[in-house]
Amino acid sequence: MKTLTNEPQVRTPSEKIIPASRGTFYSYASVFTIARPLFCLMDCKANKARPTEDAETLVEEVDMVFNFGDPVRLRSPNSRTTQIARIEMNDYAFDEVRQKKDGEALAQIVRQLMATEQVTTDMALEPGMVLGVATSNNKFGLLRIAALADSFVSIDACHILL
Repeated sequence: MKTLTNEPQVRTPSEKIIPASRGTFYSYASVFTIARPLFCLMDCKANKARPTEDAETLVEEVDMVFNFGDPVRLRSPNSRTTQIARIEMNDYAFDEVRQKKDGEALAQIVRQLMATEQVTTDMALEPGMVLGVATSNNKFGLLRIAALADSFVSIDACHILL
């Protein structure tokens, strides 16, 4: 007799380098750790959290780096400039952007945010905060800090490459 379980099937992201496709809207959750602090805005089939020893092979894909300490920080990598800014957005509005999957609307939100004086390349993180990010190679994203500790950051996010 076959036993059925109600456990959801979770697909493990690939460790392959799968760049984002131009015009595709990506929505996902990811966990970054001390061992996997590199943040690559890649295709959803690819793992966004990468180890530091992969930095050399991912030089074209690393968009941000989590630095674990007190406080935990999100930084632009040395290889390119990623602009980061905090946005006042409640959970409902954030989830709506992700559910609608409208890449142009996402890019417009981030472009407007990047026109403010709040833009930086180094941001101290707090649980629940929402950040807009824009890379020098036309990736636009929003991320919400879902959970935060000394050794990990869990995010909900979406991005598009235009």
